[in-house]
Amino acid sequence: MSVWIVKKPVPGEQVRVNRGKYFHYGICVAPDRLVHFATANGDGPDDPSSASVQVTDLSGFAAGGFVECLRLSFGERKYTFSAEETSRRALGAVGEKGYNVMTTNCLHFANRCLYGQSCGPEKKRRGFFASLKK
Repeated sequence: MSVWIVKKPVPGEQVRVNRGKYFHYGICVAPDRLVHFATANGDGPDDPSSASVQVTDLSGFAAGGFVECLRLSFGERKYTFSAEETSRRALGAVGEKGYNVMTTNCLHFANRCLYGQSCGPEKKRRGFFASLKK
């Protein structure tokens, strides 16, 4: 089973930061660079119509929070792209619009980059409701 750990992300890793009522997700593409859905004033839920996939530095993504990195189990790793392909897919999406909290949110984006589909290998990690804090 996958776990989230606080550490400096490396390229190809899925990352998240706690925003209080939800987690915000992205993909690390280079040291200190992350790709995620964002707006001029924050994350996608802040202003969905202006959200787009953007490259941000680590401190901008964290916005004062702790960045956690997804550590996959051995069994889950077989469902992922390589770090290089994950980063390439994330960078290829820069500028993409169409944020929707239920169908095309930051977790869906990060999962598409890592797994090639909006849900991960565990159905419980799927969608908006998985991003809510338990």
